[in-house]
Amino acid sequence: MSANASPRAQRRAILESPLAEFEAWLLAVDCGQEGCRRDRVYSLGELAGVYGRKVKVGEVLIRLRCRECGGRVIAATLKSSLAAQGRTRSLELLPG
Repeated sequence: MSANASPRAQRRAILESPLAEFEAWLLAVDCGQEGCRRDRVYSLGELAGVYGRKVKVGEVLIRLRCRECGGRVIAATLKSSLAAQGRTRSLELLPG
């Protein structure tokens, strides 16, 4: 994936990539259910341990459910903390 790719192209490439390529990243998700609104953050490395390293990021988003209400993920953001450089990077995968 090119560093100059549009956010849409980056999003598509990430959703079609295996979890193993993003093991150091975090995935922030929201079920969006009224009355629940539980936000969760998962390590993609841990999700790779559950679903398998070759499973695509997009496939995991389809499978994830809220533990509180059982709702599907409606918003998801991929986050990377680059603490050594003092910056973070995030890309919205599913707009909420």
